[in-house]
Amino acid sequence: VGIVASILPTEASVFVSLATCEVGKGVHATKPKPVLETRLSAVGRYPFIMPSMERVDFGSLLVGAKDDTTKEFLMQNESTVPATVRCIRAENDREAVFELSPTEFVIPPKSSVPVTVKYFPVCAGCYMMENFDFF
Repeated sequence: VGIVASILPTEASVFVSLATCEVGKGVHATKPKPVLETRLSAVGRYPFIMPSMERVDFGSLLVGAKDDTTKEFLMQNESTVPATVRCIRAENDREAVFELSPTEFVIPPKSSVPVTVKYFPVCAGCYMMENFDFF
């Protein structure tokens, strides 16, 4: 007979429990140890993600330029559990000039995923900045 125990932690914490299995009732009352016990333990962990660079800087570009308008950085998962990541623009009060891809992805443990940033310059002499939230 096999017994399977599983846990789906909802927080980063240490979990310890005692599992008890009665095998000495009825026909099996002659067993020397009618109650079997085993200790169960698990550690709930959070993913820890960070970008390979804090800021992506395109420098000066010509309006309507097609060259040098794409850059890439790595989103890294430093933890021992997979990280499901979603990216959205922090501000929506104007039209976007930067586009990130992919915007939803899974980073395996101790690994990274490349994220592409495209810049669409639309204004001569303008400094453009947008913030993106990763969660």
